[in-house]
Amino acid sequence: MFTALVIMLSPLLFYAYQGFPDVKSWESSVFGTIQSNYYGSIHTLAWVLFGKIVPFFLLFIWFFTCKHWWYHVILVPISMYVFQIFNILNDDLKFIDTGELVLIIPIIAIVAALSYTIRTKIFDRLYGVDLDQELKRVRWNGKIVKIPADSPLNIPEVGDDEVDDEELDD
Repeated sequence: MFTALVIMLSPLLFYAYQGFPDVKSWESSVFGTIQSNYYGSIHTLAWVLFGKIVPFFLLFIWFFTCKHWWYHVILVPISMYVFQIFNILNDDLKFIDTGELVLIIPIIAIVAALSYTIRTKIFDRLYGVDLDQELKRVRWNGKIVKIPADSPLNIPEVGDDEVDDEELDD
């Protein structure tokens, strides 16, 4: 419900920059004093910032609601938007979109590993999978190890020590 509401209100958030004044420095009771050094105008700063924040949040929602196998690919534009937003907020930088690729690759690797771990644990709990038992049952080369008949995994006993997945399908 909340996700649908955020998606529905995203055009309003995208055009929220129109509420900011076209001045170099602005004192607000909500935001405090905002000064735009690089962009020269609070209105332009807000326009650029909201142009990055809205797609970032939409991609973020898509990443966590996507059920397809390729959902980790969405991390690439998410990480690009994170660095662009950081560069916008850091007024000391002179060139906004340079050198991101070198910084994005390690971030993607870390975020992909963390998100895969979290998502795996969530799905394991939802479907009642015991990850420790599954790791004992499956070898790194993809072979399935013979499990005793009284095992909770209920895999039929076979004569060989290891079997292929195709042999279990018969």
